[in-house]
Amino acid sequence: MTQADVLNLGEGTLKEKVLSEVLEAAALLGNREYVKKNVLEETEKEESHPLLGIVWGDLSLSHGLPGLCVLFGQLDRINPERGYDEIGHQYMLDMKAKIDEDGIQQLSLWGGLAGILMGAKALSRDGTRYTHFTDQMLDLFMSHYKLQLDASMKAISDGVDMFHYDVIQGWSGIGRSLLYFTEQPRIRGAVEDILKYCVLLTQPKSVDGQFVPGWHIPSRFLIHEHERELYPNGLFNCGLSHGIPGVLAFLSISYEQGVIVQGHQEAIDTIAHWLIQWAREDEYGIFWPACISWEEQITGTYVRETKSREAWCYGSPGVARSLWLAGVALEQQEYKDIAMSAMLATFKRPDQEWNLFSPIFCHGWSGLLQIAYRMWRESGHKDLRRECDRLSQRILESRQSDAPFKYTDVVPIDGKFIEISKPGLLEGLAGISLALLDAMFESGDDWDSIFLIK
Repeated sequence: MTQADVLNLGEGTLKEKVLSEVLEAAALLGNREYVKKNVLEETEKEESHPLLGIVWGDLSLSHGLPGLCVLFGQLDRINPERGYDEIGHQYMLDMKAKIDEDGIQQLSLWGGLAGILMGAKALSRDGTRYTHFTDQMLDLFMSHYKLQLDASMKAISDGVDMFHYDVIQGWSGIGRSLLYFTEQPRIRGAVEDILKYCVLLTQPKSVDGQFVPGWHIPSRFLIHEHERELYPNGLFNCGLSHGIPGVLAFLSISYEQGVIVQGHQEAIDTIAHWLIQWAREDEYGIFWPACISWEEQITGTYVRETKSREAWCYGSPGVARSLWLAGVALEQQEYKDIAMSAMLATFKRPDQEWNLFSPIFCHGWSGLLQIAYRMWRESGHKDLRRECDRLSQRILESRQSDAPFKYTDVVPIDGKFIEISKPGLLEGLAGISLALLDAMFESGDDWDSIFLIK
């Protein structure tokens, strides 16, 4: 999309509304003092309801400065004359100051070094800016990754934590970010090391006398006590954010880009076949649960009737997208057909069965919108184009003028819905704005690679 495309609003009021929303979001999020003030106020609300999650984390791609850099980098790419790069530069300076003050605590995409890299990349104007900073980050990564990756390798036999491999904190997210820098032989070598870990993760292993997929998560690594009680023998996570679909997406994207290791294709097929095996059907079509229990894996039979969300993080849309990417990488039409069937089934279900309550990206309508948009762009399926418009309208209708960041994350807690307004990518205004912008203006680029859907 060119600058003229954005400014030519002859195609209808929905585009006009979206552009107005995005420009207002840019104005709000470009005001650093406004962001700081309202983050503090919303954090007080979060502290009274810990299950709401964090509002802000300075060096977090999900909730902090790198995420805002991604937004302003995309806005600058679309309209380079409007000064969005200058706003982004101020956030880069803030980010550098925070790094100098606190250091970088982890390598992860959504909470550490890889996410900081993505913020700088977004503002780099195709690699022509922030090159020294980027090289510093890559040097830092190279000096630390082997020790952590070796530990993850060894942990496969003893018990895998989802944070070892997932999109949010693990190697699939980190590896995806590094694919942008594989013209450097040292970085390509690091990506290949990560791919070898992912391939090893797909090998069957013996646990309590049973051979199971290598990504089995023991109960002791489950986050919440109720999960440990519900799954005393562990589980197999099916969410794109924290589960094996994230690994499938990374393996598939790297394969398509020609960064390939021994056993790569077999690993893609292993995960894809496993997901297809565990696909369920209701009256609307295919869907996936959030996880498969140990007992289900061993018996090969579902013992529960619970459904998941229809979201990016968990549920059919995220799984479908990972299968679609596998189909593209391996030129395997079966994977793509199943993915499309699952995607269309989502929109056949009544909205009230989606288990979505807010417009945010992670577990809300914006994440579903972005996946639908990508699937429409790559398939041309007219039903998905229609659903993109419907989701965009629904997001706009959820706007709350009195919310500091105009939209709220809605979290069910103890039978009540608690709302909190956040500025960031994963659960806030930045992510909502980017999804709306893509869906209405086909703004191109692949900023959504940070969600491993591209």
